[in-house]
Amino acid sequence: MRKLVVVSVHPIHYNDHLFHEISRSGIDISVNYAHKVLGNYPWKEKTAYSFPHRNCSYWMGVDFSLIRKAIFSRNTTFMIAGWDTFFKNILLLTLIIFRKRYTIWTDTVKPNANRGSLKSFVRRIWLQFIWTNAYKILTTGEVGVRAMNKIYPAGASKIINFPFATDLHYFNSTPDFVNSKSETILLSSGRLLNSHKGHDLAIRAMGIVREKGYRFKYFLAGAGPDEQMLKDLVRQLSLDEYVTFLGWQELPQVRQLYSKAQVLVHPAHFDPFPNAVLEAMASSLIVIASDISGSAVERIENGVNGFLVRDNNVDELSDKIIQVINSTAHDLEVISKAARATAEKWDVSYNLKIITNTLE
Repeated sequence: MRKLVVVSVHPIHYNDHLFHEISRSGIDISVNYAHKVLGNYPWKEKTAYSFPHRNCSYWMGVDFSLIRKAIFSRNTTFMIAGWDTFFKNILLLTLIIFRKRYTIWTDTVKPNANRGSLKSFVRRIWLQFIWTNAYKILTTGEVGVRAMNKIYPAGASKIINFPFATDLHYFNSTPDFVNSKSETILLSSGRLLNSHKGHDLAIRAMGIVREKGYRFKYFLAGAGPDEQMLKDLVRQLSLDEYVTFLGWQELPQVRQLYSKAQVLVHPAHFDPFPNAVLEAMASSLIVIASDISGSAVERIENGVNGFLVRDNNVDELSDKIIQVINSTAHDLEVISKAARATAEKWDVSYNLKIITNTLE
């Protein structure tokens, strides 16, 4: 079997879980992080996952160690996360010139991204070139597959659904629905950027729920540019006793939040494959998500293992929250168990099978 050389964006727990399991399976893997940390994801605590890895070392914007490996390695497949940096494109060009096998690994692409006409033309030609020469293209979820097929229909046979891998052992809790009847605990986790995550919509929905006399606690885990605006909105709606801003949370804190909450609220306006939904379902939470959140749309059967609401519909969101609060503990436990069962259908063995196939 071929060796696997991965160029990943930065250390993040769900990808590190995948790399750990690949290494455990006996595959010769080495991971190269393009960045030590990204500003939007300032993880500090290291995970317990173990696998060979290094941070890229650049000179003039190029990691020449990886370039040499691309030129001289034998019986190796490169797995490149995206094409967003100068170095990744140099590496891809090197692999093409020396006729080495590589796989593109990407989140959902944006077919309608606004760019100048010349830049758009050049970019389109280049992307068609690197996609055509790729052995496989792995993308997150069916939403990613559809987006790739739309802009690269000739590659349909090589585009593969490759969702984020959730650690089902780490995220494995049982919500307390009996004692939650006096005060339901709701949670949102993600960057505080309203155009993306829609936290302002969630807060407005909480305002409606409060006005109707329901008791609850709503925790917001995350940091971002809209934090102050959200705090001002909480004050305007007299929700100070109901809403708590937790700021950035490290992974152990996130897991603890999942174990204390009963409901995850994810009213995103743009979120192709939110990992929070996957982790919440693995943690047996009741997920209420917008019908534009890719992983929720793909994993949730409405009313069976979670709930979907129309994007940007505050009344529908508040009604669904009230419905959950009013539900019996038994009914919520049934949905909770169904959510966990869905997560278990998508354990890391699915990803390992795809990786193994790319190395044969």
